[in-house]
Amino acid sequence: MTQSKAATATGVLTRLRKDVVETFRPPRRWLEGLGLNLALAIAYLIIWQPIAQHGRKRDWALLIGLYFAMFIFADVSVTNMLGLDADRVRHVLRGHRSLLYVLLVKNIALFLVAGLPTLILTAFLTIHRQQATQTAITVPDVGVHIVSWLGLGNLVSVLLPMVTRPLRERWRQRGDVPATAGWLFYLALPYGVYYLVAPVGGIPRAIFGRNVFHSMPLTERSLLELGLGVAVWSMGTALALGVYRYRGIRWY
Repeated sequence: MTQSKAATATGVLTRLRKDVVETFRPPRRWLEGLGLNLALAIAYLIIWQPIAQHGRKRDWALLIGLYFAMFIFADVSVTNMLGLDADRVRHVLRGHRSLLYVLLVKNIALFLVAGLPTLILTAFLTIHRQQATQTAITVPDVGVHIVSWLGLGNLVSVLLPMVTRPLRERWRQRGDVPATAGWLFYLALPYGVYYLVAPVGGIPRAIFGRNVFHSMPLTERSLLELGLGVAVWSMGTALALGVYRYRGIRWY
């Protein structure tokens, strides 16, 4: 039993290493998505100027961490988790690996490539501009969004796994209205979801307000936010596995 567990752990680590290495090899689709959404996040901050909203400066570390995390993870996790790697995902699932195994490896790889640097940036900005103790607020605030997006990404990736195709091929198939409409919906979905849950002006702010957690002790607040993130991830992952058991993965 111990040898079996050790072999499983070794397999996960090997798969994880391959996923991370593949991220940095051409055509580098994940990195292209990260770069594009980083540019969109910066443009959003400049155009909409949420930092100076309501006549006062906001928390730079928290705001930048949140927007970078949410913009980047909106696209890369929500619709590209499986579609960007369709051939290898099919191969692994045919090899009797569980979908949970695939999703866990994808989540860990994406966290290492995008999530961890975002948290480090948030901590650095916090220490640079505020007291070091504030990292106990800013890092969990950003972390809960990262973990939540991964859970949502697991669900949508199983519901709508869009295989990557050249734009020229998509253009040639533009007469196929259902396929084209599905592809456009796939492109718009992450940003539509982002708009609903935006940390400034989105539904969570409208329902809960700005100071919902501010009256809580620091430790309890951090633990609650961590628990919320894990709960969202668990729910999204469980629903993804349920969809897979019900209908499998239908590639588009």
